[in-house]
Amino acid sequence: MAIPVFSLDWHIHKSPAKKAILDEPLSPFIKFHQFSWDGERLPSLLSKEQKNKPVVFFQLPPPKELMSNPDMRIVWIPMWDQAYGYDLGWWQKLPKNLRIVAFSDQI
Repeated sequence: MAIPVFSLDWHIHKSPAKKAILDEPLSPFIKFHQFSWDGERLPSLLSKEQKNKPVVFFQLPPPKELMSNPDMRIVWIPMWDQAYGYDLGWWQKLPKNLRIVAFSDQI
């Protein structure tokens, strides 16, 4: 089973961070299916068939509609340059089904 990864197009094709954090260390063990995502629309791939299977969002946070679904297994890998502006209250409101993997002390 390939795990879907949603990220900006730039991260799929050019990002050294995504390659170093996600692709290179995990690709020997996990197959990823990369999708370009603008952070706006709920990806159509994420339907009832996807529930209880992991899905990864790189840099941009997952859509609120998806995070509100308790059956979804969501991993978010935030990047400091995008997530530094969120205050503590914003972070505390995130649902418990969201797993955050952060490689920055600031996050």
